[in-house]
Amino acid sequence: MAKTQTLELTLDARDVVRAAEAFKKFPHGLQKATEFATIQSLAIAVRHLAIYPPPRAGQTYRRTGTLKRRWRFLKGNVSGSPRKVRGSVWNVTPYAQWVQDEQRQAWMHRGRWNTVQTVIRGPFLRLYIRFFQKAILRVTENILKTRR
Repeated sequence: MAKTQTLELTLDARDVVRAAEAFKKFPHGLQKATEFATIQSLAIAVRHLAIYPPPRAGQTYRRTGTLKRRWRFLKGNVSGSPRKVRGSVWNVTPYAQWVQDEQRQAWMHRGRWNTVQTVIRGPFLRLYIRFFQKAILRVTENILKTRR
């Protein structure tokens, strides 16, 4: 007959109280985690949007770099709750929509320039999930540390 191993866990009432107090902070920690993930992801989205494709064959106009320099996001503009977070990127260049908006993009830019929508569906979303997972792990670790 195989020997059965028993795991015994003893909790002191103070441990239970500390754990309960720590979990009260979880919604705030979760909100901070979502804000952190959003800020990190928006910073990378802006870098992807600032990438210029190679010049077209026979291109005669000189690029100024204005479009790339005007992509913005504000850390203070990211807000929300544990269930919902909002952040935004924008570009004040008047012609940005004709270059980097999926619905309004001019024919000569299609398939060459990153659009806001493709960046959000691609690199932004993948990175957001990764940053969010890391942030949640930190929140959980902090709760468990508080319990000790």
